Amino acid sequence: MENLLEELKSSETIIDKFIDGKSYEISKIDIKNNIFLSLSVRNINDVFKLEHNSDTDGSVDTFVSIYTNCKKYLNIDNLPALGWDGYDSNYNNRMFEDIKLLSKYKMLFNILPLFYRKNKNIYSLKGEGGKLFLNYESSDYFKYECYDILLTRINSIVNFNNTFHGFDELQLITRRYFSSDKFYISYDDQIEVYKKFVGVYLNDYKNYFYLLSDDFLIPLADFCLEDFKKFHAGVQVLNQFSNEVLMCFLLSNPDLRENVQAHEILIESVLNKKENYTVFRDFFCRLTSLSQDTFEKIIKYFMDDQDSGRYDLSEDDYIVPFHKENGTIYFNSIFNVAMISPRNLIYALNNLSNKINKDGKYDSVSKSLEINFSSYLRKIFESYGLTVISPVNWKVSTKIKGEIDMVVICDTSKKIPCIQTKTVGAASNYRTLFSLQDNMNTAIEQLNRFNSQNSEFKNYVLSQISGRKVENYEIISGLNSDGGLGNALVWKQIIDNDFIPFNIGLLVIFFEKYKNLFNFRENIYKLIDDLNNQTNPKLIKCEIDFTAECSVPSIVHDSIDADYTQLKEEMILISKKHQSIS
Repeated sequence: MENLLEELKSSETIIDKFIDGKSYEISKIDIKNNIFLSLSVRNINDVFKLEHNSDTDGSVDTFVSIYTNCKKYLNIDNLPALGWDGYDSNYNNRMFEDIKLLSKYKMLFNILPLFYRKNKNIYSLKGEGGKLFLNYESSDYFKYECYDILLTRINSIVNFNNTFHGFDELQLITRRYFSSDKFYISYDDQIEVYKKFVGVYLNDYKNYFYLLSDDFLIPLADFCLEDFKKFHAGVQVLNQFSNEVLMCFLLSNPDLRENVQAHEILIESVLNKKENYTVFRDFFCRLTSLSQDTFEKIIKYFMDDQDSGRYDLSEDDYIVPFHKENGTIYFNSIFNVAMISPRNLIYALNNLSNKINKDGKYDSVSKSLEINFSSYLRKIFESYGLTVISPVNWKVSTKIKGEIDMVVICDTSKKIPCIQTKTVGAASNYRTLFSLQDNMNTAIEQLNRFNSQNSEFKNYVLSQISGRKVENYEIISGLNSDGGLGNALVWKQIIDNDFIPFNIGLLVIFFEKYKNLFNFRENIYKLIDDLNNQTNPKLIKCEIDFTAECSVPSIVHDSIDADYTQLKEEMILISKKHQSIS
């Protein structure tokens, strides 16, 4: 094992030196262009109802990871990429070689730190046939990793409401703005036709922002939650407009449904936007009723502004979707929708405050995120008729004491879940995974500290705060976050301790299926297992092969492939529940 470990570290060092010694033609804009192209092709195929088999999400994940993890290697000259039309084959080939190389390297960058951290490592190291293998140490670890990805995916809020114009309205728009050879709708006309949808999106996403509040945003960013909701709604309207242009184009030109050249023109002129920054800002502010000052305060967290020399806040698999250079703003309406979210705003705010300005402002207000999360979780529980008390402090002595984040009481089933909540999003790389695991280990310690007290003490504490005699109630422990719970080591602790793992998405599915907390522990585990099997997870081997470039052994590591589109009905259920919360 020690010899293999030395070989692995030596190989990593050799690969690092090789990557560091190269120069790269590909720039950040090239990465974005490829993301935009992947998303746009899929979007046109979806709207035009054409078959497509490419792994768009996998490609986008690779490009995003290169952008955020290999940023220092990318060419700082953006101008060739800003003029990219896809037809320069020499440029495309050079760009493809850079992408192929960095996509391998980012895999190395993401996997090895997990292996080296012994207290967080879930892999064993083996050598065979001149290759190094990082395998899950047990089949349970594969299953637990699947569980955590599952929880992350089902906790994403997706809007399934149909907010588009009806077919008759689209026909009117087509007749008014389309001719056989051109299309034009002015910004004034766009506002006339689409401004009404800002209010629709504000309502559709009314509970999408449960982590955020004015007491978090105003001291930190100098805009309020309602401002950000309007900005987000405006981005949704821009994407709706782009999609409806595609629909109108098809109504006007049905014979061009499968015409690739027509698709390229639509990508370049409809889905990819290029506009004078001031003109776009004025239009967007009129559309959303935001002031120009507020618009500037918000967009800086979502834009790489080369004109001002302002920082690019992309990190942790978040890319700022807007780019500004020489007075022009560039973006893709589909990518905007994917990137402009409460989670990514929080990432950007944290990045600016703690890593760039180092002013402590984020830390001074971050407690609001926990309060907001607990408040919304309380609403979810109460919507199913349960009693919620939070937080609950308990004390045996000056040294033996603690806090329970939330106590839930179900009088019907005689259950009292004692819950520790951690307001953390999905772990997107090894740094955020380590932070998530540390938070979850703290939560597990807090639960175990209370559980280790005798029954008389626990009954006394819970009777005092609930106004009930709880001797006949079952006291159970739960662990909750706003995404996943951590890697397989955290899940092993959860299962070994008989804790109940959940997030809001899973909780909604559970209550819609089981209605109450009878057999809570057994049913929640069964539900997780059933949902996981529904996605048909597969163990796959990912190979990092630098043998040709560096004469080092190929590194093969375990990973997971699953089909989360199989959870659409559950996601619709979750979306409807969020809509119902007031």
